[in-house]
Amino acid sequence: MLLERPWSGLKKRLKLLAEDGAAWDPLRNVADEELEALGLVDATGALTADGNDLYMAEFVLGDKGAAGEALGRVLQRNEIVTAFCEPLWARGEVPVGGAVSLIKRITGDDDEASAKRWIEMMNAGGVVAYNRNRARMRVLFNPTELLPPDEEAEREKGKGHVLGPATPYGNLFAIRELVRSARGTIRWYEQHMPEKVLEVLYGQVERGAVTEIRILSGPANIDQSLKDAFKRFAAEMKKQRAIDVSWRVLSKKETFKHHDRHFFADGIARNLPPINSILANSSGEILDSSVPVEDFDAWWDEGTDLATVPVTT
Repeated sequence: MLLERPWSGLKKRLKLLAEDGAAWDPLRNVADEELEALGLVDATGALTADGNDLYMAEFVLGDKGAAGEALGRVLQRNEIVTAFCEPLWARGEVPVGGAVSLIKRITGDDDEASAKRWIEMMNAGGVVAYNRNRARMRVLFNPTELLPPDEEAEREKGKGHVLGPATPYGNLFAIRELVRSARGTIRWYEQHMPEKVLEVLYGQVERGAVTEIRILSGPANIDQSLKDAFKRFAAEMKKQRAIDVSWRVLSKKETFKHHDRHFFADGIARNLPPINSILANSSGEILDSSVPVEDFDAWWDEGTDLATVPVTT
């Protein structure tokens, strides 16, 4: 997400919207678009509960501390912020230039000013300690802190992760945290889905939290070992955890249309690196996906049950 307005400007716009002093127009007004993306206003321009908390603290009560806390609560549920803070919070002071580079990587945008606006907004929300006159800054928010299961699941809906060779345990923790936080139906697509996915799911999915798992892949890695392992896995998950598990396989032609890897659960839609890359400590990101879950369901309808697919190796 490109941040074209500084936090000071976004606050002023929030005040005008709260007072009905300005017309809501996210298509033409960048500040409106950004306030909506941050979750401070809804699609009609009305303040959300978070937006109202911030407005009341900042503009009605004049309580700067409470306003910063309100902004901090919003930012702690933002995937750009969590992806940024997770690899840096335990590092002490870090170079501002390096922090700017990481923001660019996470947002996929090389705009220097936008990256610095993100850092300045995080500073206003108490997520980082940053002074533009200093060359180093410190991350204060730990996205990996221990939380009750329901709170952890809720936070994961807006959480991102940056993976890399220097954090092998953190990489594994990130994928485990994502799966552990899933609720309802898990939908997971990877073109070259390995047998290892079953180990990750088996270790993290809880009875009562997830009711169904749908794994979708291409035909490349289908061998007898995988088919046998999946059969045992599905039977045990059904018997021991009351979870229905199915695996479908797309044709080679259909698979070529879908190169990215996607993970869906209730309130969660993520782009993932290949699971083998995560386990092998390669670089990558787990970030929000713009692909709707309905697309996965359409691909699913094109798939063939794993049990009937010929082995390829």
